[in-house]
Amino acid sequence: MANNTYPNTATRISIQLCFAVFIIIGSLYACSDRPIKNKDETPPVAAPAGATQSLPEMLYGQWKITHYTGGNITAITDEQAKEYVGKQMLLGSAMAVILGDSCKSPSYESHKEKAGPYFYANYKVDKKLLDLEEDEVQVVSLTCRTKPVYSKEDSPNFNFDLIIKDKTTVIVAINGFFFYFEKI
Repeated sequence: MANNTYPNTATRISIQLCFAVFIIIGSLYACSDRPIKNKDETPPVAAPAGATQSLPEMLYGQWKITHYTGGNITAITDEQAKEYVGKQMLLGSAMAVILGDSCKSPSYESHKEKAGPYFYANYKVDKKLLDLEEDEVQVVSLTCRTKPVYSKEDSPNFNFDLIIKDKTTVIVAINGFFFYFEKI
């Protein structure tokens, strides 16, 4: 009597059906419009109360760093910060580019913040350091829904708060410094 190690016909058919169902489900998922999660993506965060989900009209276009001021804690030297002056930022609904790093699927959330508590909680600085007199500031949080393309290895994360100073000036904290972008 020979020892038959092959599965019987019913077992083989069950295995083949399970494999076929697995392939079909995988194919449907791969062909869907649903984005595949990337380990480098940050999970979506709920927008603050009163936030809007679009880029304010005044922010569309090109911006250029004209000057900067240092915060209390910085990740780069003053000499390195000087090298940022003259660099540009491009903001649009389908693309955002900051310091050469680009995002093909930007997300903008606009919200108002009480200036004093916002700057202390997020940056440990007084609003007066940035020449801001108003009690409230408009902040546009920029994140990337897809993996950004970085221009160099030591690029900062592609999460920025665009602090609107006036119609032609936006302040962005990068590596502990506050960079003033002027509309071009």
